[in-house]
Amino acid sequence: MSCPNPIASGQGLRVGLLGMADNSATKVLLQELNNFGYPPDVAFLLQPSFKIQFTRLVRKLKAAGLKATLLRVFYAISSKKIKKNKPVDQSTFLPPELHFVDSVNSEDCRTKIKAAKLDLLLLSVDCLVGCGTFSLPKYGTLNAHPGWIPSYRGLGSTLCMVRDGFLPAISVHIVDEGIDTGPVILRETIKADAATLGQQGEIYSLQSQAEMFSKVIGMYETGQVEFIDTFLEPSNMTRGISNRDAVRIRKKIEREPVGLKSVDH
Repeated sequence: MSCPNPIASGQGLRVGLLGMADNSATKVLLQELNNFGYPPDVAFLLQPSFKIQFTRLVRKLKAAGLKATLLRVFYAISSKKIKKNKPVDQSTFLPPELHFVDSVNSEDCRTKIKAAKLDLLLLSVDCLVGCGTFSLPKYGTLNAHPGWIPSYRGLGSTLCMVRDGFLPAISVHIVDEGIDTGPVILRETIKADAATLGQQGEIYSLQSQAEMFSKVIGMYETGQVEFIDTFLEPSNMTRGISNRDAVRIRKKIEREPVGLKSVDH
């Protein structure tokens, strides 16, 4: 299925990123996109309220356990947040336009995105984005999901894939009102490193997401976007796994990094 609005070869795109000011994932993704030659022109950064932060903390505690939650809290306290006109550090790329919002679905956020006149918007948030936001860019909003869509949708997809004997994967898709259900543009298997313990695995996964985002942006620029036909493939929503099982799977991957296969073989 071809892209409904192909872009003429050689034409550049105006790309934005919707991320979080207090999350390391957004900083890594911004830097890696710049390294791959596709730095966003503008970023919209969520500065969460205490209520939102508390909700995220509870969700992290339930999904990953006390130790992982405390480590995330320590990182959040010790690391520097992205602030207007104040560079985080020399290794972090920041786009020329920065906007801060209190909700990804607020009228203020949507007004700022609309005014930016974007071709594409990239996601780096851990909350649900409404249609009134993700539908604003000319060609839509892209998500780089750490899982093979549609077989592994939802939270915890990477570990669920490894649990089932498959290598991790990244799927770039158009965001719609479902959870990881929009049209898929690109899917690729990545190394088992994405499932390992610690910050190293998370950074590798983010680097892979940035690379996939970059490939898809290039496809749009050259008018070569084609949606993958997934109609006959099984669609499953992963519900995550217990913290005990997560630790066991990660340790097993670190001891035995071979033996996993690609989901498409």
